[in-house]
Amino acid sequence: RQQAHPPLGPAAKAELQVLAGRVRETDLPARRRVAEAAMQNRMLALEDALASLARWSGDADALARLDMPSAQEIGRWREQFADLERRAARHHEQRRSSESDRIAVEARIAAAQASLGAIGDEEAVALRQERERAWALHRQRLTADSADGFEKAMRAVDALAEARFAAVDRLAGLRDLQRDLGLCRARSAHETKMLSGVETEMAALALAVDGACPAGLAAGSPSLSERIARLDLWTGRRERALLTAQELRGE
Repeated sequence: RQQAHPPLGPAAKAELQVLAGRVRETDLPARRRVAEAAMQNRMLALEDALASLARWSGDADALARLDMPSAQEIGRWREQFADLERRAARHHEQRRSSESDRIAVEARIAAAQASLGAIGDEEAVALRQERERAWALHRQRLTADSADGFEKAMRAVDALAEARFAAVDRLAGLRDLQRDLGLCRARSAHETKMLSGVETEMAALALAVDGACPAGLAAGSPSLSERIARLDLWTGRRERALLTAQELRGE
C-alpha cells in the first residue's frame, strides 16, 4: 500500500510553476523550428502542385477563381465521346457495306444489259419517241419519204417489242437489279447523313471540352479523347493544389 504524499505548500507550488515555465521557455524555440519546417514543406508542396499545372500559370487565388467542370461532367464527356466513336464506326461500316453492295449490283446490271442487248426500257422509250416524231413528220408532209420513215420507225418498235417479249424474264430480273441499286444508294446516302450528324455532335462536344480547358492545355492539337484525358488529369491536380493551399493557410 502506497503512502499518500502530503499536499504541497504555497512555496513549493510557486517553485514548481517557475520550473514549468522554464521548461516551456526552453522548448519554445524547438517548437518554432518544427512549425517553420512544416510551413516550409507546405510552401514547397504548393509550389510543386502549381508547377504540375503547366502550361497554366498563376497563384493559388487565380487557380481558385477558375470555373472548371466537375469530375462528373468530365466523366459524361468521356462517355459521350465513346458513344459517338461507336456510332461513327457503325455508320462507317454500314456505308462501306452499302457501297460494296452497290458496286456488286452495278456489275450485275452491266452483265444483264450486255446479255440482253439494246432491248431495255430506255431503248424502248427512245424508239417510241422516234416513232412519234416520224408520225408527226409524215402527217405534216404526206410524202413517200415520210411514209417510209414512219414505217421504218414502226418496224423498229415492233421488233423491239418481240425481242422484249422473248426476254421478259430477263428484263424483269434487270428491273429487280435496278431497284436493288436504288436501295443500295439510298442506304449509303442514309449512312452518310447519319455520319454527318455524329460529326456535328462531335464538333459540339469538342467545343465544350476546349472551352473548359485552361489556356495552353489543348496545345498541340491532340485528339479529342486525349484532350478530355488531359482535362481530367489537370482538374485532379488542381484540386490537390487547392487543398495544399488551404492547408498552408491553416483552413
